[in-house]
Amino acid sequence: MDQPEQYEDGFDVKTIIGAIFIGFVMMPGAIYLGLVAGRNLGPAAEWTTIILFTEVARRSFITLKRQEVYILFYIAAALASTSGGLQLAGGIFAGKIWDQYFVRSPAARGLGIAYQIPSWVVPSPDSEALLKRTFFHPDWYYPMAIMMLGVVLSRLNWFGLGYTLFRITSDYERLPFPYAAITAQGSTALAETTTKTETWRWRVFAIGAMVGLVFVVAMFSFDVRTALLLSLRLGNILAVSVILFRLVTPAEMGVALHRLGVPHVGTFILTTAMRYVPLMAQKMRNITDAQRSRGIDLRVRWRNLRNFTALLMPLLAQAFLLSEELAIAMESRGFFSKVRTNRRQLRFALRDYTLTAASFLLLALFLWWERTRLP
Repeated sequence: MDQPEQYEDGFDVKTIIGAIFIGFVMMPGAIYLGLVAGRNLGPAAEWTTIILFTEVARRSFITLKRQEVYILFYIAAALASTSGGLQLAGGIFAGKIWDQYFVRSPAARGLGIAYQIPSWVVPSPDSEALLKRTFFHPDWYYPMAIMMLGVVLSRLNWFGLGYTLFRITSDYERLPFPYAAITAQGSTALAETTTKTETWRWRVFAIGAMVGLVFVVAMFSFDVRTALLLSLRLGNILAVSVILFRLVTPAEMGVALHRLGVPHVGTFILTTAMRYVPLMAQKMRNITDAQRSRGIDLRVRWRNLRNFTALLMPLLAQAFLLSEELAIAMESRGFFSKVRTNRRQLRFALRDYTLTAASFLLLALFLWWERTRLP
């Protein structure tokens, strides 16, 4: 990655709003998942959180810097932290939820230790705070105070010794830190989506995020083997699709399909769709910029819903005009003529046969590995 030339601060109002979003929306969900399923999402929780927040910012026409995204990533790391050996996401807050459950559990009562746990760890089983299921009670003052004291001391330890060791390894020993670049590239890719300067980072990140999401959902729904197979298949499909549509133009795609015997109507529908979607997306951006320059607020808010008519009506009008122009162009070029010729003729060369044979060989190897090597 390129070395930054100047320091940019990333702690501002947007990161504070993001921290509130993480604390009040994402962290309770992570704690609930750990209590119900007995598992956590691990590092996927951090990326899921910042992807959701950056999408909300993007829909609200808010730009996020790389520094702001990375700070949100650091805050969201609390979702992946586990409370002791419980493997319960949510950090210290999840630990207190577990404590109030354990002190009233049948296991603690059966062993006779329910009333022997000190009150500065968790209130007694007969406490009004536990009966009302609330942390806003005087019985929680001492446990919460000790918990916050531990947090402050651990942060002092981290900022003191951790920063000292970082300066030694980064400035004196100059260690490479290979995994740090991965996190930085992910933050850069997410920041690019809010500034309309998407590069290869976003495409790679989007494919990885989709594959990871499928793997996590399949792992919770089925087993590891099924999750691995589904994620590999999806990853192959997405990777091949990205490479295909980046290297092959719609015109070349139409000629190739016509060469393979696909009817011209079907080829025309596919190639037109490949051109139509990016064209309408560009028109959408132009209309949005034009309406915002006129003072129309198009941020995603309840009171702005009626303002989106200023966005939809011009878009529909341009879509109708574009379809009419396309119909006239089709008629003038003899679209329904039975005899058709192509300006460019495609023929199979030696490299095409080689690539086809290599593709079938890789497919056969994957099917063999799937059937025999996977448990």
